[in-house]
Order: sequence, then C-alpha cells, then structure tokens
Amino acid sequence: MFVPSTLDDITPDWLSGVLSASGAMPDGSVSEVALKAEPRLDELRVGIVAEYDGPVPLTLPRFYTLRCSLLRPALLQADWMREETNFCRLVAPRIHTALANPPVPMVYGSGYERQSGRGFILNQDVTHTHTTLSGPLPPTLAFMRQAVDALAAFHAYWWDHQDLGELCEPPNSREEESYTGQLVNLMPEFLDAIAEVTPISFRHLLMQAIEDRIALIPRILSGSNWSVRNSAPLASRFAYPLNDQTHGMLLTYWAYWTVSAPAHDLCCLIGCSLPAEQRRRQETYLVRRYWQGLIAGGVKGYSWRQCWFDYGLYMASVVFTPVWRWISGYPTQAWWPLLLLVLEAYQDLRRPSAHYAGMLPSPVHSTWS
Repeated sequence: MFVPSTLDDITPDWLSGVLSASGAMPDGSVSEVALKAEPRLDELRVGIVAEYDGPVPLTLPRFYTLRCSLLRPALLQADWMREETNFCRLVAPRIHTALANPPVPMVYGSGYERQSGRGFILNQDVTHTHTTLSGPLPPTLAFMRQAVDALAAFHAYWWDHQDLGELCEPPNSREEESYTGQLVNLMPEFLDAIAEVTPISFRHLLMQAIEDRIALIPRILSGSNWSVRNSAPLASRFAYPLNDQTHGMLLTYWAYWTVSAPAHDLCCLIGCSLPAEQRRRQETYLVRRYWQGLIAGGVKGYSWRQCWFDYGLYMASVVFTPVWRWISGYPTQAWWPLLLLVLEAYQDLRRPSAHYAGMLPSPVHSTWS
C-alpha cells in the first residue's frame, strides 16, 4: 500500500485505493476529499471528509481520521508506527468480528514502509459520536466504569488465546534485562531532574519500584494469564460515547501494544488517572468490576484474589510510565502529573492500611502461589 509523504498525496484516488483494498468499498469510488490537518505531540492527524461516486455501501462513512508519522520529519517514529499498523492488521479486525461492541475504532486501512518508517492508519472519525477528556478535571466514575469494561472485554477475548504467539514476540529474558538496565542507568539523571520539587520519600519510592519491577520479571515471563495489552491506556486515550446506548467506549491509541500480563493496563488506567482520594474510594470497586468483566467474557480459573494481587504487583511497573515519557522528551505536563498520581497509588499498595482491610495486606510484598 502506497504511503503518502505529503497532504497533496491524499487524493480521491488514493483514498479509493485504500478503501477498495480493505474490502470496505468493493464498488464505486471517492470523488472528492476535504482535508484538515491537526498536529499532535508525536503524530499528525488529518481529518478527511469524503464524497463518493457510484454504488458504495450505505455503511461506508464520510468522515475519517488519518493518523500519520510522515508529514513532519521531526515526528518520524518508526517503532510506534510499525507496531500500531501491526495492531491494525493483526488484532483490530478480529476484535471487530468477535465482539458486538468492540472497544477499538474501526480500521479502514493502514500501511507502513519499513525502510523509511513512514506509515498511516485510516480510522472512521468518531468525533461526532464520542468525546475525549479535556481540561484539568479527572475522569468521572461513569467514565471509569466504561473504560474498565472496555479493557475487560478486550483482555477477555485474548486471554491465554492460542494465537497470541502469532501476533508478536512475547516477553523474553533478554528484553527484560535490557529494560531493567536502561532504568538503572537512567534513573540517577531523572532523580536529579526532580530533586528540587519532590520529597526524598518519592525518590526512595522510585528506587524501591525498580527492585519490585525486577522481582516481577518471573511473573512477566510466566506465559500464563496473558493477553494482548495496550501498555499505556491513559484516560486521555479513551473516546467516551456521547450516547452510551448506541456506542461504546473506544481505546484509540495502540502504539505500544504487546502480549503480556493485562493487569498492567488496569494499573495504568487507575493509577495514572485518579487523584488519591478519588482512587481510594473507587479502586476496589473498579478492580472488582474489571475482574467480573473478565469472568463474563469467558476467562476461567482467574480468581478475584489473584486479580487483586496482580493489580498490586503491576503498579510497580506502571510507575515508570511517566519516567519513560520524561526520557523520551515529552513536555513536563505530559509526565509530571502522572508521576504524582502513580507514585501515590504505588505507595498505597505497598503498605497495609485501613483502606485495604479485608483485602490482601501489602500485596506487592505478599507471596502468591
């Protein structure tokens, strides 16, 4: 599939070819396109309004979103584009076939050039049916319910699926050693960067999280209770339906998907989204709701106790989500608020407290067998 290099390449003929190749438009053609480019932090997003000639399917949308890594050279990031186009090719079509209310946007085409790292993803534009979080307010409980339900439905479908090994390379000891080595080497620089604005207890927590993350490696490599995971399902990456009777929640960004323990996604959603007091009120309810969604989706042999325990364990891994954002050069507002939220979540889960009475005490340091 031809990957356009400028907006001028996004022509009616090009869009016709994409829709025809995907099977979405077996007959007819695109007669006209109107484009609106929206620069983002690590990509360029192009809104497309299409007009058609001929007998096109009634289900074919007029509004599309084209996400690309090709229009500004500074934004070329081959890794994320390669992985997300792989997701569009290998994972998204099966979810749309298997689930009545799939939690991922409909994909109408994708392409990737290995040598240049340029690529594109064409989705239906959902801005007329969904909205995203904006402003400083945290997500509501209604938002979090739907986000948790979307994760559970997605994870349940792929839970220990026989085809997981065909989707991507699963975690291995070499990659884990490399990941840990990078953290250990880069952490002193990060700690220096935040030294003047954080208490020493936070910096100690980050060092403790590295130890807990290392202790987690055998679980990561266990090969059981695996699924396809998003890896960074921040609340801002969900599209919330304007009418939840006709549409469901969508997780719109899959650049870092992998096959591994899905509890990481739940920890990221809750730990990086909710202020401490709100999280403490809603945390147990949301984790249990997620577990119930897994069971309803057909997952067997995964107890509530184990789900809660995994949630406690994998928060140590999610602690490094804002750290990697800092390492990658994201602006302060893209990692600093997340750091404060997730460190408090991790700290809560490390220590017994009245909030966790009746649950697993200090789940990070308990032994699971």
